[in-house]
Amino acid sequence: MGMFKYRERAKQLIDFGSLSWGKVHPTDIDAVLEFGGKKLVLIELKTKGKEVDLGQRLLLERIADNWKSTEGNDALVIYAEHEQFDTDEDVDLGMAKVKSIYWDNKNIELNHDRNVQGVVLGFARQEIIERLKKEECLQLKP
Repeated sequence: MGMFKYRERAKQLIDFGSLSWGKVHPTDIDAVLEFGGKKLVLIELKTKGKEVDLGQRLLLERIADNWKSTEGNDALVIYAEHEQFDTDEDVDLGMAKVKSIYWDNKNIELNHDRNVQGVVLGFARQEIIERLKKEECLQLKP
């Protein structure tokens, strides 16, 4: 499944402890997509029932706001969840359920079933179609 190039490397934990000072410490971003230097998508994925920490949320939204401050640019933050509680099971990010998005300086809760792939396609469909045409590929799925 998927695009795993170095599956064993993915199991290797990274200790951020030496880069923590009080409440300031590193965070990760689960996925970043950029389309033609104009559209940016940041994705944070959690196990169902776990919330995004305030600091991580502020960071993602500040990155999006900064990107959008350039004329002609747009940015979207997707907060998604999955139910793969067994750590031996892979998680398909595209099929994860979107809980909420941050777009145009607003947090928007999604109360209907939308997956990450569908939200990304809705946000950047034209850019994706243009890229696929350049690559002589006609599918909208990776």
